[in-house]
Amino acid sequence: MKQFAVIAFAILLVLLLTRLSSLKRPSARPAWLATFFGCLAIISIGAVFPLPLVDEVLGGTNLINLAQSFLTVTAFWFFRDAVSTFYQKPKLRSRWTLLFIVIAMAVPFLFIHDRGPTSNTFMADHVDQLGNVLYNTVYMLAVAVIVLDLIHLLRRPADKIQTVFLIGLIPIPAACAVEIAYVVTAHLSPYWGGAQLLADAFYPLFYVGVSIVAIAWTTAMVRERAVLDRILWKIRSAQVAFLLKRSIPSALRAFRSKKPDELAYALSIQIRNHEIHTQIPLNYRQERAVARLESRFQDLSAADLTAGVR
Repeated sequence: MKQFAVIAFAILLVLLLTRLSSLKRPSARPAWLATFFGCLAIISIGAVFPLPLVDEVLGGTNLINLAQSFLTVTAFWFFRDAVSTFYQKPKLRSRWTLLFIVIAMAVPFLFIHDRGPTSNTFMADHVDQLGNVLYNTVYMLAVAVIVLDLIHLLRRPADKIQTVFLIGLIPIPAACAVEIAYVVTAHLSPYWGGAQLLADAFYPLFYVGVSIVAIAWTTAMVRERAVLDRILWKIRSAQVAFLLKRSIPSALRAFRSKKPDELAYALSIQIRNHEIHTQIPLNYRQERAVARLESRFQDLSAADLTAGVR
């Protein structure tokens, strides 16, 4: 599961950094926020940094577990908002509801005794406490309700991507139901062996569902907004900027360009002009990089290319 989390974090981080401009557009903001909270949620489970190190920032008393729940619910909330915007569906009600959910999770959590030290099995370690049962039940119910609402939203899929969304979403509330069943049965019947079977069933259901949803969402983003193509042009523009200026700051500025394809075209022309005026040919590595870049320009219209160098 840790490998999946690291891969998911890498994908989310790329989407997060390449779409910073989304914060300026209200319609695109929910998708960025969902990605942001998703990244933080993955960090909070100890997949990117050691869990004790992350929890130590909050005092080392397993508050990271509560933070993980907050971040996961918030990520799902904004993801629901993002999907509704993307497919022009009704949005969720007031975000005061999200605040109520957060408070409803925090109150029973604070009644859990002897929470520290940091533990990867915090919930199982405290399953004998009623506060822990209520906390995890509210957490799983919140995720399940948001996802069920999302399933209802996409109940009549208009394309294949929406169908994949549904396939990935359905296991998630099932996983939440399994987790609630585990918490309750382990609390009421701690010696019943079947409780562990329920616990083991949660992770495959939940993470398989999340993986499918992540693939569908990434595909939707790539198709609709050409995210992958934009990332590639950013890399290309940074490469030619470094060839021309021999400066890392210049390459970074090129990578942050709002129109990386036009910038790459303009910089490649400057490189060729410099080559002609100085009569100094590019070395093999430089020539190969520029030639590879120039071969990409046929995918752009003449109007798009010349607009960047005026």
